Amino acid sequence: MRGEPISPADDGACIVVRATLRPSTYKAFARHAKELHLEVGDLLSRLADRAVGTAPLPAPTPTPERPEDDIDARIRHLNGAGLNDTEIAEQIGMSQANTSMRRRRLGLQSPRTRRPKRKAA
Repeated sequence: MRGEPISPADDGACIVVRATLRPSTYKAFARHAKELHLEVGDLLSRLADRAVGTAPLPAPTPTPERPEDDIDARIRHLNGAGLNDTEIAEQIGMSQANTSMRRRRLGLQSPRTRRPKRKAA
């Protein structure tokens, strides 16, 4: 019956079920599973449990904050000196994308503002 927990005696054995999903549906499940740090099959199992009222889905665990390291300190210093992400990346020896991600994670703004796009004539 919906809303009643399953007997603990039933939780010992698992039954393998094959499901056919559209690719878009599988991708949606995969995204949600990744957010919850689960495999798609585990997510489907939890959703089935939830549908019959046995267990709610846990809230996703937040990623732990990582302490600022030497590279972050250099990014902070070079950003303050007015260098852009590409110039900082060349100085540090890492990719521009990684440098940009770390700069944003530090809460720093890009030192140079972008010009507005020109309208076509």
